[in-house]
Amino acid sequence: MVRIKLRFVPTDLLTLQKGKCVHEFLGHRCPTEYSQQSMGLFQQASEDRVNLNSPLLFRAIRSLVKKGADPDSAQTLKDAVAMATDLAKNSPKSPYQWPRFGYCIQWVSEMGDERVLNGLLRHADDFLNPTWERGGFFYRRNTDIMDRNGNWTMVDPFTGNAAIGYARLNIPDGQRIMWQKPWKGEEVRGRPFVDSIDLGCGVDFIRGAWDSENGIFVLTMRSWNNDKRSQVPHSGILLHDKAFWFLILSQASLRRLPTPNFSVRCIY
Repeated sequence: MVRIKLRFVPTDLLTLQKGKCVHEFLGHRCPTEYSQQSMGLFQQASEDRVNLNSPLLFRAIRSLVKKGADPDSAQTLKDAVAMATDLAKNSPKSPYQWPRFGYCIQWVSEMGDERVLNGLLRHADDFLNPTWERGGFFYRRNTDIMDRNGNWTMVDPFTGNAAIGYARLNIPDGQRIMWQKPWKGEEVRGRPFVDSIDLGCGVDFIRGAWDSENGIFVLTMRSWNNDKRSQVPHSGILLHDKAFWFLILSQASLRRLPTPNFSVRCIY
């Protein structure tokens, strides 16, 4: 086995993506350095909201802390804001903005910091324009990095369509687990799965869980555009365990199924 010697200390918000990836392979070390790595990134804006600092403010805070300032002091923040304002006057605007909020919130979720994660999610719901459209939930694109009060407002396609939703799942060590303990064929062959049902069928999946201990597969779907549908074309729930099954729909037990493989027309 190759021994990896690596120390990760971010110098820019872009390196948060590296932090998430490093955690997948060196997870035993990352939690102990998380407080240092995240210093200057976040600002407790209110009791339940956490703001993401701008790159210039982030660098200014870390610069002051290197000189002995208290990272949690109001005076440090005040001085850092003044420094960042001066730096902004001479800093050219980049034509491309990295998905900083998306990288950040994914990293925090992977590290399992629920306080910061919930605060960032609250910030996203308050300032990043959450939107439902044709059954899809996303955060609308916005090229403005901050508002006049210093609240992070920039949303890129990666952040708005994928990263925040991923972080909301909130599975600590989620990607690390996928790398370290991937599912094997013998594990998944005994589980039921859903086949050939997607948004094109007019449905959205609200819940899905397989309880192997009790042998229960729970699945909740609904039409994403609120239309009533009586069936889903070419849909199936496939069960590969040689056992008897009950199909329960809308609180009613419909039939006992002795066959190991079957398809179900979904009525809802």
